[in-house]
Amino acid sequence: MNVENNINNQTNKHTISVKIGNINYNLSTNESDEYINGVAKYINNKMEELSSIYGNLNKNSTSFLLVLSLNIADDLFKQRQLFNKNNKIISDLENKLNLISSKNIELENNIKDLNNACENKDNSISYLEDKIKNISQEKDDIILSLKNQIDNITRENDNKILSLKEEIDILNNKDEIISELKEKLNIALEENDNISSKLEYKLSSSLAEKDTIISQLEHKLNNALSDNKNLKSQMNIDFHNSLKEKDNIIFTLEKKLNNALEENKNLHSELDIKINNALSQKDSIISNLENKLNNTILEKNNIIEDLKKSLSEKNLVIDNLKDNLNETTTKLSNIKDIEELEIEKDLQILDLEEEIENLKAQLEKLQ
Repeated sequence: MNVENNINNQTNKHTISVKIGNINYNLSTNESDEYINGVAKYINNKMEELSSIYGNLNKNSTSFLLVLSLNIADDLFKQRQLFNKNNKIISDLENKLNLISSKNIELENNIKDLNNACENKDNSISYLEDKIKNISQEKDDIILSLKNQIDNITRENDNKILSLKEEIDILNNKDEIISELKEKLNIALEENDNISSKLEYKLSSSLAEKDTIISQLEHKLNNALSDNKNLKSQMNIDFHNSLKEKDNIIFTLEKKLNNALEENKNLHSELDIKINNALSQKDSIISNLENKLNNTILEKNNIIEDLKKSLSEKNLVIDNLKDNLNETTTKLSNIKDIEELEIEKDLQILDLEEEIENLKAQLEKLQ
């Protein structure tokens, strides 16, 4: 605020008459009448307060004005200290709020990590289930293959046995032929002894050959039957061993799957407990932060209102001090060192205006 005594040479300003210390002053200002009257009332109250304490001082004396200025400066410095203290409190609260927000983000990241771990466990269980299915399918395929091999071997052995039986039937037919030949031979022997001798020799050779062939065929048959029996026994042993091995593998995998399912169940339970605790703690922290933030905002608004009020009062005091200084300058116009007093007055006014601008800037930051 800028006031001038009995001068009105700037646009957007008006003149208002106020009474300070039983003296009327015409002030040119761009502030409202209510504001100027409030400042004047503050100065008058301050002067009355000082008059009750320093009754021996004249209100228009330099000493009284000096005491008044010191009291107003004291109020200004106290308000500035309170303002700085409140600024520090607000800064500390903001730092605490930022720290709590960082912790809240960290908790959210931990919950995400736990959810990802659950998903990985579920994927592992699915992989194990698929692997068990594949092993079961491989087991079924192996069993089917073994059955097919047994059937093929049995079929081949049956074919061999049938072939051997056919050969035996042929040999039996040879016996019938030999009998017929014997009959013919007997007839021929009766007819010719020489022919009979030759036929007997040939017959003996044929019988020996037949016995050899029959012995060889019987040996082959016995070997085939023995091989078939051994092969069936070995196939049964291999088949049972394979089934036992597959059953052991399936049992082991089922045991691992059950352990994994149990572990996953326990992990899910622990995760549910941790997540519920984290959410409960998070809600409690957020609620406390909201309460603290609301209280801080309310306190900050109250501080701003107090600072506005204090600033308004200080502006009134400073304007009145300017008027008093102007009045003092007028009364001391005949003193020899009036130029020095004017310089000191101007310096005081500049200092006070600088303090006002600083207070306004701080108030704008708070808003």
